[in-house]
Amino acid sequence: MKNLTLLIILLFFVQSCKNESQKVNKSIMQSNKFHSDKIRDSIFENVIEITDADVMYQGTNYIFNVTIPEMNETPILYVSTRVPQEILSRIYPNFQSLIVISPNWNYYDEVSKELGASVSYAEPRTSTIIYEFNREGGIIKKDSIIMMDTFPEIKFKTTTK
Repeated sequence: MKNLTLLIILLFFVQSCKNESQKVNKSIMQSNKFHSDKIRDSIFENVIEITDADVMYQGTNYIFNVTIPEMNETPILYVSTRVPQEILSRIYPNFQSLIVISPNWNYYDEVSKELGASVSYAEPRTSTIIYEFNREGGIIKKDSIIMMDTFPEIKFKTTTK
């Protein structure tokens, strides 16, 4: 029990260090293009959910089979399926701005690997990543924030599939 407590404390410390290293560059924040300083308090409305059934892949090529109508506002996606984080910035390139909410799969995998088979009943803390992508002049600018122990408030868009 003592070893498990020590391991959990160590994992919290490692995650805290990672969160510190992912802080947003102040010059980007001053441009008002990103919102990570206030995004924790946001209520995400009309969120489009992307599930396993909406994604096809072969090797490293992914196709997202959800049509997002052209709109004046920034689309918000909740990608619940496992896709590599690196490809999230390249999805739906027709939008200049895009917000993507995703479970923190890297964190869940890391905790599972650290605990191993010896602790099959433990679940990791809740962890969600909120990405904001802005595309300007062929360059993708990314901002992200990790939310621990809570989920963002999400109101999904109603669809008629």
